[in-house]
Order: sequence, then structure tokens, then C-alpha cells
Amino acid sequence: MWYFDDLDKRKHLKDELKSWIGTRYRHRWGEKGRGADCIYLVLQVLVNTGALVSFKIYNYPLDASLHSDKEILLEGYRMLERKGVCKEVGLKSFMDGDVLLYKDPIASTHSAMYCNGFVYHQRFRNRVHRMSVHQDRKNLTYNFRFLVAPRHLCVCNFKEDKS
Repeated sequence: MWYFDDLDKRKHLKDELKSWIGTRYRHRWGEKGRGADCIYLVLQVLVNTGALVSFKIYNYPLDASLHSDKEILLEGYRMLERKGVCKEVGLKSFMDGDVLLYKDPIASTHSAMYCNGFVYHQRFRNRVHRMSVHQDRKNLTYNFRFLVAPRHLCVCNFKEDKS
């Protein structure tokens, strides 16, 4: 069963995402109204709505996407998939709460969340905003859907690849 199948959870998600609109960009930050980047926005929304219990992220540089083709963000979500917390579902259809990954510019380093026909983004030097799911579709690379999982597994730890 998908985590956001429940009508009350979908309403909570929609309200939570709307409450982030206008939050300014702030690297490695995730505080509603104060500042967030795309990674922290998505993960904090997942925590605030109960899909995740907590998360930890390594110290990533501001311009990581310009200098590396390592799929660190993708590997973080694949780690959650191996734990049974989420599942990669493809790009043909979307459900509320889906986490979308975008190529930016050479690796999937941008994340956003789908809800009710819109994608909620936090782009560099911008503010949290929503746009149609059909915009920027050419850069969309992955879609992960969260499951109802045992609470002890719902901890996300994105680690830097030292190789």
C-alpha cells in the first residue's frame, strides 16, 4: 500500500507543501519560511507528513551537480527502496507524494515532490514554488513512491560516496 493512498494523508501533504511556498533558497537547510534547498524541502516534507521518521545528509557542496556525475541522491532513494520504504515506479503516471528526480545538468541532483497535478520545487537562488508536472519533463529522470513501512526502517541516511 502506498503511504499517501489515505485521503487524510494526501490532504496533510497538500497543506504541508503549500505552507512551504515562498520559502527562500538556502543551501543545506530545511526550515519552512526561513530557507531550504531541494533535498531538504522534499525530505522535511516527508518527515512532517509521517512518511519518514528522520533523515541525515552528508555535507554536499553548493555546486555538486556541476562537478560530478555521481548519482548520490538517486542512491539514497535506492537505499530506501532496498529497505522497503519506497519504490521506483517509472515516469508514466504520478500520485500525490511521489518524489521526482531531475537531471541537473549531468546527474540526477534535483528533487521535487508531486501533488495534485503540480510539482513543488526549490531551485537554486529561487523560492519554493509549484509548477505543472508537464513543465521541465525532459529533465525528469526518476520517480519514487513511498510505501507504508515499519517505522524503524523509515530513516534516510544519504552518505557521500568516497570511491
